[in-house]
Amino acid sequence: MYQMNEDPMRGIRAITIQRLENGSLGKVRIVFGPHHFVELHSDSDGRVDLWLGATHHGIRADASDVNSELERMVEAARKQFPKNTLDHTPVWDGESQTVY
Repeated sequence: MYQMNEDPMRGIRAITIQRLENGSLGKVRIVFGPHHFVELHSDSDGRVDLWLGATHHGIRADASDVNSELERMVEAARKQFPKNTLDHTPVWDGESQTVY
């Protein structure tokens, strides 16, 4: 069940999906917290970039292949912040919807 957060600057605030001309997913943007965002950008060749940031500052990483920029950034962050590491895929509880 979905409930609107009483504070509009908390929680997951917006999810935006844009499609490419061929109908495949081209961009997924998630805005959360007071000013954070995650974006996935895909082109018609299947290349994928992840963008992560706050307000208008952030980082981008190619996530198209094994041993990608993103994978190397994740490994560097795991070393820098060992208490924040994840070693499993979380199980989702409740309802969810997959968009193709």
